[in-house]
Amino acid sequence: MLNIVVRNNRSLYRLSSLSFHTSSIINSSSSTPTQHVGPSQFGFYRQVELFYDRAAKILEDKLVDDMKKSKLSDDLKRKKVQGILKIIKPCNHVLEIRFPIRRDNGELQMIEAYRAQHSQHRTPCKGGIRYSLDVNLDEVKALAALMTYKCACVDVPFGGGKAGVKINPKGKKENFFFLLKKFFLFRIRLV
Repeated sequence: MLNIVVRNNRSLYRLSSLSFHTSSIINSSSSTPTQHVGPSQFGFYRQVELFYDRAAKILEDKLVDDMKKSKLSDDLKRKKVQGILKIIKPCNHVLEIRFPIRRDNGELQMIEAYRAQHSQHRTPCKGGIRYSLDVNLDEVKALAALMTYKCACVDVPFGGGKAGVKINPKGKKENFFFLLKKFFLFRIRLV
């Protein structure tokens, strides 16, 4: 567990190899001596980034060692590995769209939708569409990143992608989702 404690304007770090828990991170810019920042202070995507940073730090030496056949110096190998890890970290494409749909009663409703493609080092990007009122851009980016890492762990030749549509899926007919998905994918293609 990573604990950052601020005492007399100095940060003390304690790192245990068992776990990394974002809720134990302390805000060092605060004027109070010790203040805990809860997990609600970090979005889902930021938490995924923190875990990625930890994994990248652990793997960096192994990745440099795996470049034995390369004629580069050790310093250039390390810089190349660090550069590749920086390229893989962020989402490549993020799309946020709003579009109207006509409900069964004739009323128009504006729908928010998101699409994130995390890493296109391997294409196509694999992922699905999530239908929920809780969908937001941060969540879609995080799920796309996690899909990239899952595919990489099992050596599936896909990048990570995810889409989300902010709509209540309860009580909707299957035909409604088919038409909604068709319209959503058409709108993405136009952008």
